[in-house]
Amino acid sequence: MEFRINLPVEVNQVEDTIVVRKPVPLQLVYQSGRWRAQSETPPVLTDFVESMEEAIVAGVREALVELRVDAPGSPG
Repeated sequence: MEFRINLPVEVNQVEDTIVVRKPVPLQLVYQSGRWRAQSETPPVLTDFVESMEEAIVAGVREALVELRVDAPGSPG
């Protein structure tokens, strides 16, 4: 069985000294008893994990990394 859940989350991103909340449209994918998170913008694709909670946390962490790379003044 496979299904998907769309889950909008907000992550805090520090730009200079201001904290900006960025929306991230995560999609949680359930397949064969395991979960993973993905998103187009920012590009996120996690490995499959055992729980939905683990997938959400992994997706948010990857999104933060991608947002930092795309932030003005950041290397990359």
